[in-house]
Amino acid sequence: MSTTAQEVAIMVLIKIAQADGKISPEEQILLQEIGSQHSLPQLISQANAVNLDTLLSQLTLPADRFFVRLRAQLMAESDGIIDATEHAILDALLEHLPLPEHLEHLLDLALNQELDGDDTLPMEQVEALYIESSFHS
Repeated sequence: MSTTAQEVAIMVLIKIAQADGKISPEEQILLQEIGSQHSLPQLISQANAVNLDTLLSQLTLPADRFFVRLRAQLMAESDGIIDATEHAILDALLEHLPLPEHLEHLLDLALNQELDGDDTLPMEQVEALYIESSFHS
């Protein structure tokens, strides 16, 4: 079976959601929003059967890497606690999903907007990046 970038992204997020041993209600909502057209129980099973590094190696487009890192950070912070296992996964994303400098900056702006209400995010850049990604239909 071929795995799409969107399925890989959901499986990475599942790994973060499960890092503390359970998927919180907030994390469940985020996973359902992202994976609405996918079978979450099936993807949870697949995520548990595959190594994180294997998943990350499948994300080659900078746009895909951007959105996975953005969603992963938001997922890790959704329950208000980032534990050591979540930190380790986020560190692996940083190492295995590098971004060009301009996308790192855009990611920082996006996280600041989501977490702090900062409104300096250039939405036209995010929208253009989304169109470039595998997540755009």
